[in-house]
Amino acid sequence: MLGAARQLSPELAARALDTAAARARVDIAGSFPDPTVRVMSDEMPRSSGPRENMMIYSFEQEIPLWGRRDLRRRVARAEVDQMTAQVQAADAELVEKVKVAFARYYTSHQAVRRASDQHRAIHGVAEAARERYALGRGEQQEVFRAEIEATLVAAEILRLEASLRSARGQLNALLNRPADATLAAPERLRPLPDARALDVTRLLERARAASPTLAADAAAISAAETNRALTERNWYPDVTVGAAAIDRGSYGPTGYQAWIGMKVPLQWGLRDAQAREAGAQASAARARLEAREQQIRGDRPTP
Repeated sequence: MLGAARQLSPELAARALDTAAARARVDIAGSFPDPTVRVMSDEMPRSSGPRENMMIYSFEQEIPLWGRRDLRRRVARAEVDQMTAQVQAADAELVEKVKVAFARYYTSHQAVRRASDQHRAIHGVAEAARERYALGRGEQQEVFRAEIEATLVAAEILRLEASLRSARGQLNALLNRPADATLAAPERLRPLPDARALDVTRLLERARAASPTLAADAAAISAAETNRALTERNWYPDVTVGAAAIDRGSYGPTGYQAWIGMKVPLQWGLRDAQAREAGAQASAARARLEAREQQIRGDRPTP
């Protein structure tokens, strides 16, 4: 049942696709920007005579420096780790929901069965009371009591059957099936672990070490810290290199050009704001991790 729930879950499918998209962004983050190709028509510089045309074909490439490509890859890898941990968290949540829904389905099914057995027994008692009363061997009050008990049990069966239908619908929803789809009768519940293995301190450490939610928060911190380092590199400009060929046709030899340029970081306020944003995101990621750890500690049962 758990395998079918995992396979048919649209949420897990969507998260798996998000993770695949995040993995693709790792290659994107390490790539160079697309180059720029220009074709320009211009006039040849002449002091006299007719105007003659020349064609200039240029190629320009921006080159990220200062380790920006590596930092972008690290940010993208941290996002992949975060997405992977979120998939694991969603899987654990789905498994928990299926187990709880199955337990509810099992208990409702057992309750309906026992109530039906009880109703048959009480109905037999009521029949016997009516027969004794008809033969003058019993009292009418015994018949009334037996019929009232049978009616109460019948009403309880209706309530339990409604609960059973609700539990069946919940379980079918988790299996991505119609709510009224038929389910096999549940046979047994999963056995409870040995009480001696339920050491609270050890379970708390296991929860902290194996929690996919904490792993996702840790990956978010790594991404935020790396992004802050990347933002600090924005103060150092990238360079752009280019080359061009000049076609003068029959009016002169072919010429060439080459150049190098860089963006001047004059927007101080913009970069200050980017640095503050990156620092706030890193602090928020750490605060979320601390809050999650506090929640795990707070969920510890009271002895």
